Amino acid sequence: MSLRRLMFLGAVAPLVLWTACNDTFRPVFIPIPNNPPDPKLAAHVVVVNSNGAADFGSTSLLDVSGDTNVGNTVIGKDPVFAALEPNGRFFVANQSEDVVSEYNATALLITNNPGLPNTIVMPAGSKPSFLISTKSGATYVLNSGTRLVGQISDSNVLVSQLPTGNTPVALAEPPDASKLYVLNQADNTVTVINTVNFSFAAVSPLPVGQSPAWAATSADSKTLFVANSGSDSISVIDVLTDSVRGTLALDSGAKPSFVVFDSNRTRLYVCEPGVGKISVWDASPQPPALPTLLATVTVDANPLVVVPLPDGTQFYAASYNAAGGTATASVRAVDSVTFTVGPSIVLASSPQLATSAIRWPVYSVASLDSSRVFVSLYDAGGTATIRTSDDSFDVTIPAPPSTKPGVPAPPQNPVFLVTAPR
Repeated sequence: MSLRRLMFLGAVAPLVLWTACNDTFRPVFIPIPNNPPDPKLAAHVVVVNSNGAADFGSTSLLDVSGDTNVGNTVIGKDPVFAALEPNGRFFVANQSEDVVSEYNATALLITNNPGLPNTIVMPAGSKPSFLISTKSGATYVLNSGTRLVGQISDSNVLVSQLPTGNTPVALAEPPDASKLYVLNQADNTVTVINTVNFSFAAVSPLPVGQSPAWAATSADSKTLFVANSGSDSISVIDVLTDSVRGTLALDSGAKPSFVVFDSNRTRLYVCEPGVGKISVWDASPQPPALPTLLATVTVDANPLVVVPLPDGTQFYAASYNAAGGTATASVRAVDSVTFTVGPSIVLASSPQLATSAIRWPVYSVASLDSSRVFVSLYDAGGTATIRTSDDSFDVTIPAPPSTKPGVPAPPQNPVFLVTAPR
């Protein structure tokens, strides 16, 4: 078992209980100053919960050390994704009603009366599905319904939009916030946008592999890695020149759906759900050299998310399997040095509720102090916690009750998790 060093570094999140679930009033835009995050955010994780397309969803603020829900807030309908700016502003994309909810995470932790969430209205039919931000005062929203990507200003206004390709599914932005990349799944391309003036780059779109699904950037902002689920490969793109440097070949049938860059060990972790594996790549070679394969480890079938601990000791693969109307979620811990795979940690086995429209029936993040791994369980209506000290399941924290009929009211369903960037 690897030792962990505690890292009490910054983290995340909003939110206090708003009980006026049936009040549809939405406040107008309120400018929020770009203050640095409060240190209290370091010990929290935010869960985005869905209450269906017709009802308001919620966010839950989880305390890491206590494994408890310390507050909920009502957001828009059909929330699907979220992002946190470095200054503490928190955004949620509410797909079915074409709005983005915004909170000041810092203010919500230091006052008992933070006010209602701000609502940023998108054009009709936008269906906001993805958000990203690496710089305070600049959050980008992917409106998949209109195939447009827009910029949200520090005064909560959608200030401009640019067209994407067909079936845009994800955004990526390097840490230096110099460019924005849009993955166009149906076109097998990546749209490249210069963020300084929000205009297309000279070379755009870029061809990549088939059905790009997810992307990650290196910590030095030099490289973009695109997971091509239809061609079992990773496209390696030079951020400076916007050119494809090369392609990493994966296992046949891998169907890569998720990649994450580990800045601690300068590695790229790739989920290969089609073959039940995680591939680990050494990304330290400098351009034009490509990453080299370090290991391929077998985990539970259909891994959807891989999460390296901030302290670099281990990484965790969260898997989801559904058969015969029953869904099972599990996690495997892998030692980052020896690549030894731990036993399967079964988190839930429950009636299957997730459909193909649910992008993340499970999602996972690690706490900033590396003491916990959190896994959202859509079908089970809660978020599971794993103690990394002994890789054991601790507790499932239930989502808030739904406003739908029922005695007792059924829980909502978690669809996404957020921690602060490190």
